Amino acid sequence: MPEIVPIFPLPTVVFFPETYLPLHIFEPRYREMVHHASDQGQCIGMALLKD
Repeated sequence: MPEIVPIFPLPTVVFFPETYLPLHIFEPRYREMVHHASDQGQCIGMALLKD
């Protein structure tokens, strides 16, 4: 596990480990984050945003 894991916020989605969730990533900063992690064979974290 790397020391730094980029976080992808999910405002209205809850999902569980080892499940699949199709995402439409449209914001350039998150698209770049996902592409970079994929190219490097790294993971990204996903977190539910709470009000």
